[in-house]
Amino acid sequence: MTICIYSPILELAEVIAENIEETGEVCFKFSTPSSLTEFLTSIKHLPDLLILDYTCYNHEFFNIQPTLKSINKLFPVIFYNDPCLIHPKRSLHWETQLKLLYNITEKEQLDKYKQVFEKIEAIVESPELKRYIPLMQTPLPFPKNESKTKTLFSKLQIDTSLSLLNFKKRCNLELHWILLYSFYKYIDFAVCNEICSNHATRTMVYILECWTN
Repeated sequence: MTICIYSPILELAEVIAENIEETGEVCFKFSTPSSLTEFLTSIKHLPDLLILDYTCYNHEFFNIQPTLKSINKLFPVIFYNDPCLIHPKRSLHWETQLKLLYNITEKEQLDKYKQVFEKIEAIVESPELKRYIPLMQTPLPFPKNESKTKTLFSKLQIDTSLSLLNFKKRCNLELHWILLYSFYKYIDFAVCNEICSNHATRTMVYILECWTN
């Protein structure tokens, strides 16, 4: 299969391509819409699949399916970070798209795509990469037992004001504790434990974590 991958995060496109190509697929990677458009309008043989970032255009003003059909270049398109899934599994969502939008129903064809879909799903859903991909982050739970919008908004503003800086002032903490916690937030917990070998240091980081969450 020949596959085109567009992502504003080129490194992500490269990771997806690297995993797909293990089974013999040929991938072309793009990080700008113009380079992708130029490629699609110049090729004679259509790709078997186009993988896009859902944020690459406004879906209310533009629909890619009629556009491709109007230039006689209709082929399967999926969004690796599609936020509107009709199945709990992305691979099943994409498979349904093939059947409904592109009339691909033969088992042999579906199996070829299924293998690729499962690889893409494993990549974008992986904890290591998911947090860097737009629209893939799980939102924070919405505050409960708040019936009035104004009250809720005021409460959230108060919660936001409880920043590390204010926490430092209220508790009279030394600056190095705040810097340590800021560093901790961006590294793996196991790595932090290795760095913070002193028990008192780890305890303080833990307290800061509990207080600010």
